[in-house]
Amino acid sequence: VDASALVAREHAPRLEPRARAQLGERERRELLREDRAERGVLLDRPRREQEAELRVPRLVLREITQDDAPAFFAVRSDPRVMKYWSSLPVTTMEPIHAAIAQVIEGVRAGTSIRWAITDRESGAFLGSGGFWRWDQRSFRGELGYDLGSAHWGKGLATEALAAMLRYGWETMKLHSAEANVDPRNEASLRVLKKLGFVQEGLLKENFFVEGEFTDTAVLSLLAPR
Repeated sequence: VDASALVAREHAPRLEPRARAQLGERERRELLREDRAERGVLLDRPRREQEAELRVPRLVLREITQDDAPAFFAVRSDPRVMKYWSSLPVTTMEPIHAAIAQVIEGVRAGTSIRWAITDRESGAFLGSGGFWRWDQRSFRGELGYDLGSAHWGKGLATEALAAMLRYGWETMKLHSAEANVDPRNEASLRVLKKLGFVQEGLLKENFFVEGEFTDTAVLSLLAPR
């Protein structure tokens, strides 16, 4: 999809909460429907639109299914991959199946979207990524990803995230994207900054993992204008 095809997002005047409270149920439903239509919110659109397969030169980003569980486990059980996460490497399949179920439910509910990152030639599962938190009312999504350590240093993360961002701007109509990273994770910071993200803040010692408090760098990127 051509990035120049972005549609203008115009915001109609909105009723104050007190005025809304005086409306009947039927009027409130009608107003909500108009709000969604004018603001481009995707809540009422077919879910198939949110399950698009994305193709880039070396990768295919597709829907995650439970069939991906063994390969997903290989990624999430790797201590190198999970070194800077807020959780430990998995040791059983149970949390992997739960994570995939959560992804599927998030797509269905319109609260998140995550793709399997696969090799375009072989179809091998390399990792996953997407907007794990999607605030439709504020047109904002939080980007996250994981990539098997055997595939680091090849520019694949940059290629995959760039495709996700294009989808976010053009199809999800996001106005901004956010990413939260352990500041010690220099490789991920380089990837995000290469894509245009700017660090806007630092949360001091907001996670406690393996006996230590860790910081979080907060980065953000506005949609192309």
